[in-house]
Amino acid sequence: MNPVALLPRPVSLARVDRNGETHEVAATEDERARIKEALELLDLPRLAAGVTLARSGSKITVTGQIDAELVQACVVTLEPVTQRIEQAFERRFVPSGEAAGSAAPSAIDVAPEGEDPPDVYEADRIDIGAVVMEELILAIDPYPRAPGAELPEEATDDADEAPESPFAALKTLGHGRR
Repeated sequence: MNPVALLPRPVSLARVDRNGETHEVAATEDERARIKEALELLDLPRLAAGVTLARSGSKITVTGQIDAELVQACVVTLEPVTQRIEQAFERRFVPSGEAAGSAAPSAIDVAPEGEDPPDVYEADRIDIGAVVMEELILAIDPYPRAPGAELPEEATDDADEAPESPFAALKTLGHGRR
């Protein structure tokens, strides 16, 4: 299952205006269990977010703050590592007609320092739970380490040596012939 779909919170945009509309998203115990399994976490004791939607014409800005606590296995020792996530986010959305109506470029230029392109919404709804999940996934430490966890000495020494080329055996084949 797609992890983004594990926290469904669709919001109708009919009432959203310039002043904004605020929602609290708190994962239930069952949702946290499914998210924990999908993201291969050891535990997910807390996942909540405050989310505000504001309209400017047909464009919607979604801002929020994630508050989560999760436990992962250390990549070195496999000991439990707790991570606290307090992450602010902002996303822009445009209706699918506006995104599809613009001429599609033959190549997409991505500026690392530039703004992300807007997301698309359909049928006058945005799933703010999916937004929270996407932002959570981006905030999780991909290589958690327990305090003081280090690779064994022999593992770090081997990393400094270049591995033998798979073509090294071919060097010996041509030396005996002329």
